Amino acid sequence: MFSHPLQRHRHCKALASITVPSHDTRPMPASHPDRRRHPIARQYGVSMVELLVCICVVATLAGVAVPQFASMIERNRAIAASNAVMAQLYLARTTAVNRRAATVLCPSSNGAQCSNGTDWSKDWLMFLDRDGNGRPDAATDIIRADQQPVPGLQLFSTSGRTRIRYLADGRSTGSNLTLSICSGNGAPLSKVVINNAGRARSQRGGHVDRCSK
Repeated sequence: MFSHPLQRHRHCKALASITVPSHDTRPMPASHPDRRRHPIARQYGVSMVELLVCICVVATLAGVAVPQFASMIERNRAIAASNAVMAQLYLARTTAVNRRAATVLCPSSNGAQCSNGTDWSKDWLMFLDRDGNGRPDAATDIIRADQQPVPGLQLFSTSGRTRIRYLADGRSTGSNLTLSICSGNGAPLSKVVINNAGRARSQRGGHVDRCSK
């Protein structure tokens, strides 16, 4: 093929200079220049299993927290209701003492007279009862008429006790009662007790006398 030894030498030298591609599948060392120039991109995300685990954890926490949160709301509403009732009673008592006249606090359906019922969930009426007839004799006798002082809750007084009447000395002899504060669905929350001396106290928890008419 080659007539001269020099030609054969040149041909062999040319073949030796040809670079044969490497088929080595071993991973490239981290120190290799090509690897440093072209880093492998990392993949970020979660698998389906991880997502399901997260959903289960969130659902469990929600199941524990929601009832506790609802209970806390009910307790706060009960406290607010007790404070509103205590404020009304305090105003009625101080009015009786300051004006030296009997003062009545009762549930009302029209803001002008007592409803003579034990459901205190709606409107309340406070008035001076100078002659003891159980109703305001003039518009000037009405101290205040409140529309649903405790919205969203139910209030019921002791059976047979439809009003509280403070005397001029601040006592409520003969009209002492208990106001039971209940949730909208009838669950007992707290109560306010007024004794014969005219003093009122609120009590949360324990036995509530009634949560219905």
